[in-house]
Amino acid sequence: KRAYMDKNYELCRQMCVSSFEEYDDEMELILTDCCIGEAEMLIRNGKLYHAREILDEAIGHAQRTIYSTDAQKNRAYIMFHLLKNISPTLDSNEVDTDLASEFLYPELFENVFCKYIAILFCPNSTKSFIDDTFKKTEGISEHDNLLITHIDARRKIYLGEYKKASSVLREIMDGNVIPERLLLYFCCEDMEKCCKEMEDYKGAYEFSINKMEILEHMLAEV
Repeated sequence: KRAYMDKNYELCRQMCVSSFEEYDDEMELILTDCCIGEAEMLIRNGKLYHAREILDEAIGHAQRTIYSTDAQKNRAYIMFHLLKNISPTLDSNEVDTDLASEFLYPELFENVFCKYIAILFCPNSTKSFIDDTFKKTEGISEHDNLLITHIDARRKIYLGEYKKASSVLREIMDGNVIPERLLLYFCCEDMEKCCKEMEDYKGAYEFSINKMEILEHMLAEV
């Protein structure tokens, strides 16, 4: 419980798995949260196949507890939505994630990473909508701040402001905080688009190569 409260999800999960042969409802709920928290970090760091396995494990635990786990399942579904967008091979092996549609609404989530994913798939979101979605979030980490900055860049791309978007993206990639691998992949993808629109075809080619190298590493993490 101490590891769980400290959000040391990987340690908590390992302790539960190694110490108990059967789980009660409370432990199934704890394991659900732990798996989802661990999967998020794996996705952020580009370990996508491992994340898929942990998300499937989370859904299994969620189905075996009497406690309500709608919020946890929704987090799992939206992360699967992201994974499938990167590669169809990253879909769940346990459930039909296409049946879940609620995850398209960013305001349903308290978690910054899930808000970020939801807004990525709502390109027509207005700036005020994005600001309202994040305004209640407190204690933002440096990496979460980068996610919010990337949303700003995506919004500028949607509005056709490619030069402004590229400046924001370079700020993310060249800043003091090293972007997590998933974010770096999206930044390269967006920079490729911006360069093409600004007729910088050499830059577009270079960012395309960088994007594919990152993707290759992420899909090799089995």
